[in-house]
Amino acid sequence: MYKFIEYSVRNRVAYITLNKVNTGNALDKLLIQELADAMDTALKDYSTKVIVIKANGPTFCTGIDTAYHKKMQEQPYTENLHASNQIKELLKSIYHHPKVVIAQVQGDAVALGFALAYSCDFVFASTNVRMGHPEVSLGLIPAIALPILLRKTNEATARMLLLSGKLISATEALDYGLISHTCTAEQLDIKVEQFASALCLDNSTQSMAVTKKLIAQLQGMPLEDALTYAAESSAQNRLNEDSRKGIASLILQEKPRW
Repeated sequence: MYKFIEYSVRNRVAYITLNKVNTGNALDKLLIQELADAMDTALKDYSTKVIVIKANGPTFCTGIDTAYHKKMQEQPYTENLHASNQIKELLKSIYHHPKVVIAQVQGDAVALGFALAYSCDFVFASTNVRMGHPEVSLGLIPAIALPILLRKTNEATARMLLLSGKLISATEALDYGLISHTCTAEQLDIKVEQFASALCLDNSTQSMAVTKKLIAQLQGMPLEDALTYAAESSAQNRLNEDSRKGIASLILQEKPRW
């Protein structure tokens, strides 16, 4: 079905695995298209509740493929804009995806590879990996990553990461709030599987989706508008099937089955 990714479903979790190992899972036009298609496939698959983005090989993702960069430099502005919009739509589809998305980072995540990871809801990373945005050291700019980065961390941290161009450790990324969990490489698979399984078993799909939407939308609203939107969302949610099921279970002192 795909050339550069593997797609599978296990225990209500969709696994999207980058499989372009010989280039460090570098992103090119086809891989970006395949990732976007796989995210859409997972969205439409009602048997899945959680998505895990992971990678084969020693590297998670090195960013944009060098050969693709060189090819695009020979194209006019309109073609470059189209390519940039393709990347933008991929990151947006991950960030705004109704289902919970987990990045499982077993190797270095660099440039847009780093952005691919922190666009997810949760990032589990092996303690030995390096992460960062070295674009300025190559005469490039991390423009497409910046809007999401500024939602994930503060301006001072963004300036340090983007203007220094230095790579940081997983521990530093954890301190900056850009990843959520670290563990040894040997523990990574089981930690992600356990966390994804708990989300599937313990939480309502609908409630997680609405909560994700609220987190994304409220940040850009004036306080009064945000509170009004939140109140309306709360009132609407109270009337849906999952809310009724949850409250009924609470009254019966039973754990709801999701």
